[in-house]
Amino acid sequence: MKIEITTVKMQDGTTKLKIISPYAPDLPAAFKRLGGKWSPAARAWYLDPRDGPKVREILAAAFGAPGEDTMTLRVDLALASDEGEDRSEFRACGRTLAWRRGRDAAVTLGEGVIIVAGGFHAWGGSVKRPSIGYFPGTILEVRDVPRTLAERYMATSSGVTVVSQSAPTPASPPDPVQMRDYATADDAARAIVETGLRELAKKCHPDVGGNVDDMKTLNQAADQLRQMLKLAQEVS
Repeated sequence: MKIEITTVKMQDGTTKLKIISPYAPDLPAAFKRLGGKWSPAARAWYLDPRDGPKVREILAAAFGAPGEDTMTLRVDLALASDEGEDRSEFRACGRTLAWRRGRDAAVTLGEGVIIVAGGFHAWGGSVKRPSIGYFPGTILEVRDVPRTLAERYMATSSGVTVVSQSAPTPASPPDPVQMRDYATADDAARAIVETGLRELAKKCHPDVGGNVDDMKTLNQAADQLRQMLKLAQEVS
C-alpha cells in the first residue's frame, strides 16, 4: 500500500503538503476539515504543512502506522458482511478486498488478497447496480494488514480469524543526540522514555515470539541511555 507525502511549491508561491494515497471512505471528509483541496489532475490532496501531524494521524487511522506489525486474516464474507452480497465491492481494513466494475465483469481481488474457499458468480446484479455476488462459504485471505486495523476489524466483525502475524519491528540503536536529550531531560520526560523501553521489551522478548538479537540490541540501547543519565547527574 503506497502512500506519498511530499512538500511542494505551488504556482502562487505557497508551500503545500501533497498527499497521494489509496482511497478510504473517511479520508475526503477528514482532509476537508483541515481545509484540504483535491486535485483530480494530480490525483492528490493538498494541505497546509502545519497540519502535517494531523494528516499523518488521519492516514494512520485509515491505513495503519508506517512500520507497524502486520497480520494475515481470513474473512468469511457471509459472516463478516452486514450488507450481504448486494453491493459492488467489499471493503475492510482500509482497503477494497474485492469489487465488480459492471454486471457482466469478473470480480477483481485487491492487492494481497486470495480466495481460500468458494468464489464469485460470473455476473451479478444489474447494469445500473452491479453486485459482488459470492457463493456460500466464500473465504478470502487478506495479507499484510496493519495490526491496529486487524484488531479493530476483528472486534467489530464476525467470521474473521488470524492466520499469521509478522515479527515485531527490530529495535534500532539509539541516536547520540537523542541520548544527550534523554540525559538532560526532566523526570517526566525520562519516565516517558522508560515506559517506551518497557513496551518495546514486551514485543521483542523471545517468550512472546520476539527475536533474541532484537532483545539484545534493546537492552544495550537501554544501558547506554542509563549510563548517559548517570554521567549527566554526576556532572550537574
